[in-house]
Amino acid sequence: MPTSPRNATTLPLKDFIELRLRALDLVQPVRGDTTSTREIIQGRAFDALASQGQDLPGVLWSLGLRAPGATRADVEELFNHGALMRNWPFRGTLHVMATEDIRWVLDAMGPRSLKSWAPRREHLGLTDEIIEAAGNELLLALDSGQTLSRQEATDLWKRAGLPADPPQVYHLILTLCNQGLIAWGPIRGKEQLLVSVRHWLTHAPGADSRPQIIDDPLTFQQTVTRIAGRLVHGRGPMSVADITNFTKLPVTSVRASLEELGDEIHPVRLQGVDQEYWISTRRMEEHESEGAAKVRDALLLPGFDEFLLGFKDRSAHLSPGDSEKIVPGGNGMFKPTVVWRGKVVGTWSRKDLSKVSVVQIKLFDLSWKIPKAFVDGVRREAERYATFLGVPIEVQYV
Repeated sequence: MPTSPRNATTLPLKDFIELRLRALDLVQPVRGDTTSTREIIQGRAFDALASQGQDLPGVLWSLGLRAPGATRADVEELFNHGALMRNWPFRGTLHVMATEDIRWVLDAMGPRSLKSWAPRREHLGLTDEIIEAAGNELLLALDSGQTLSRQEATDLWKRAGLPADPPQVYHLILTLCNQGLIAWGPIRGKEQLLVSVRHWLTHAPGADSRPQIIDDPLTFQQTVTRIAGRLVHGRGPMSVADITNFTKLPVTSVRASLEELGDEIHPVRLQGVDQEYWISTRRMEEHESEGAAKVRDALLLPGFDEFLLGFKDRSAHLSPGDSEKIVPGGNGMFKPTVVWRGKVVGTWSRKDLSKVSVVQIKLFDLSWKIPKAFVDGVRREAERYATFLGVPIEVQYV
């Protein structure tokens, strides 16, 4: 295991959860902080490295809920100006990433993903020649500055006489994204558009205001170390199993990366649990010097938020008996969650009526005598959500 000049710090559950909430940017903003809404959102995307994003409305809220007063337009603007993209860097799953991280992550992770999907491409008749031809046709349009929807890309391939059935289109896009050639960029209405990564990096509306991205060649192990360090900083405390579950990287490589990070990370243990976790030393020092951050008592999180998805062992946040209520039948589709002081206590859903949207709260423990502080906290989070959507919202308990 990694060594540290300090012994592992044993933490009570309350501190363990608070450290994760701090790392996940789910605490109250510091009074007097002048960071803009969009800077907070962009900072969160960078700290997370990759935020699970197969549900576009959900991940937009996941980013927006971390910035006071954020609207959906604030988050979309970061995509439209080239600061954020969606791609498939880990586990064959769409994630939102800061644009500057796309290429170096995919240099290491792309080939692994491409290899895992090879049998499916073969089944669909997508040969290397077809994929190359599809990429050439698409990049001819995207490198000229066009942005294309999935349907527009499909139509382009049909006109070129290339395979364009829905499963084939999905895997053509997935493959070209894994190759680092294209990504999902700006948002038009309710859909996201494809861009050429190389063109978008230098020609997106906000490209001139960002530092030039220089991708120094990294070895595979150097990439693993960078990934592990970013994940520990943006989510920790994390165990080796948490990191490997999120990335599907080899255990030996992850363990070696934690050795290489040295004093940048700090070992901790959860009281009563025989498991070592890792947190960034900076986060630990903040905790020790500043004391507990002001946690947002109540949270209304989307289904795929990293508060749950970022960890293999979720028992610190979710009672094992309640897992079925979050992911019915273990089907991989996570319901939006209601969190109270770091623990998942229910689910929520949104029902749109003619003049108002209703947030319906379904608590796990129907015998719980709901404290007024919980009701007030949920109301505040619902108001934050109303601001984000730009519609009036009511809260119902069902």
